[in-house]
Amino acid sequence: MFRNVAQPDIVEHVEGLKLNGVTLNGTSHKSDKVTPVERVAVRIANIVAAVAAVLLVLRAIRGPFELAGIWIRSPLTLETSFAIIAGVLLFFVCRRGEGRGAIPPAADLPLLLLALVWIAVAFSPNLPDPFVSDDYILVSRYTLDPGRIARDFITPGGDGALRPVGNIGYAVVHTLAGLRPFPWHCYLLGVHLLNCALLYVLVRLLWRNAFVSFTAALLFGMHGSRPQSVTWASDNFDLLACALSLIAAWCLFRPLSRRPWVAVAPALALLAAAIFCKESAYVTPVLVFAFALAAGRLGDRAVRLFLPWSAVVCVALFAYRWVLFRGPGGYLDPTTGRPAILSLHLLSTAKALCLRMWAILLFPVNWREPTGIGVAVALAAGCGAVLFSLWSSSGLPARMVLAFVGAAICAMAPVLHLALVDESAIGSRIFYIPALPFCVLAGHLVASVRSRRRIAVILAALMLSTTLTLEHNLRFWHQAALAADRICDAVAQGKPVPAQSADLPGLLSFGNGLQECVEQKRREPVRP
Repeated sequence: MFRNVAQPDIVEHVEGLKLNGVTLNGTSHKSDKVTPVERVAVRIANIVAAVAAVLLVLRAIRGPFELAGIWIRSPLTLETSFAIIAGVLLFFVCRRGEGRGAIPPAADLPLLLLALVWIAVAFSPNLPDPFVSDDYILVSRYTLDPGRIARDFITPGGDGALRPVGNIGYAVVHTLAGLRPFPWHCYLLGVHLLNCALLYVLVRLLWRNAFVSFTAALLFGMHGSRPQSVTWASDNFDLLACALSLIAAWCLFRPLSRRPWVAVAPALALLAAAIFCKESAYVTPVLVFAFALAAGRLGDRAVRLFLPWSAVVCVALFAYRWVLFRGPGGYLDPTTGRPAILSLHLLSTAKALCLRMWAILLFPVNWREPTGIGVAVALAAGCGAVLFSLWSSSGLPARMVLAFVGAAICAMAPVLHLALVDESAIGSRIFYIPALPFCVLAGHLVASVRSRRRIAVILAALMLSTTLTLEHNLRFWHQAALAADRICDAVAQGKPVPAQSADLPGLLSFGNGLQECVEQKRREPVRP
């Protein structure tokens, strides 16, 4: 899986040595000219970012509060302000050139295992949780009957979805796990860990830097938007689509033959399978292009052949979808009765792509649940890690930043109508694939820091921040699953519905799945 890259790492380290402020590879740091206006702009940006971070921490501890006659209520406003300033500071990082950070030794297996174990331990308390909402429909509806599988490819879904390959995934797990929540959650966590490992391997293959790979995989696995990926069986579609897309990219960047079609043919097949898992996989060619551009691999024969043919596959599958649904499909807008994707407005779209998206990627916190010291520490550590990385970075190539930022924005296109996630962050599951380029960019930013000691401090802060945020969000899903199970028990036994069910958000209050849950409960032995 991994190559012996100790020698290239040493070469890169030697090339990155400084001599009188100028690196041996020709990149200058101390000699870069910074105008007085830029220097003042950076200082102002740092001050504003620090103020936003402090106010966020106070908001987590105290809730809404008044400061100098101004009420601090919405955390999204503070998060968005910090995200904008971080983007401004990232621009100045690009101005520093393509500096090199501290190149680590080749320690792939220990770092990969550390990331995977850390992620698995974080999710493990939620594995025994009951199902929620439409899980009861999805885990029991699909079978491996050939006729049913064939119909899924030619019949449009009533919910506007065409996901026959994802349905096969449900059928396989249902055959093995039945209706037991624990093995289902273990399966979901297993696919999530597989995606983290695939991302690690792909990034290591392209950039040969273990710090980049470890940071990207850890952030992707521990991101605060991930609770639904393991606790909600409906997210099986996103998990499988991501896995197939990453394997397709790996086939292209590490071909097993000099003949490009040997790599391109399976990559195209995997692309089609990924699209038949989830519509978000239409962005796979954009991700391949972004990774190739950032890594300087656009000249690869397999990549050059894949990109036009992948466009053909995407157009053909979208046309097939349009014929089946007589339109783009997807969820319907309840006010217009049209597909929600066709009801977008320019202002809401710009707000989602330019503001809300980055606020959620940086701060995936469920603010609807009581926050406290734990969330405050997570915010402080996360903001500190981001700012310290931006201050200490030796520089990033502008093409890399533009490639990853553009890929993240493009990855939101299939779910734009859902992108205005509110303070609860419940709908943040749509960021599963868009988080890929974001996490890789974050990994490069951390690895561009010039000191290994500073990198260690930043990684420790990121691990602390992501762990506390994830645990805060997972706690909500644990409580919601138990509450939903109590509702189902009450209805199955003819008892009054518990009063706390009114506090459950619409997604979990059994708008779907209650009937299936009650039927399952009535078939089970009575519990003492």
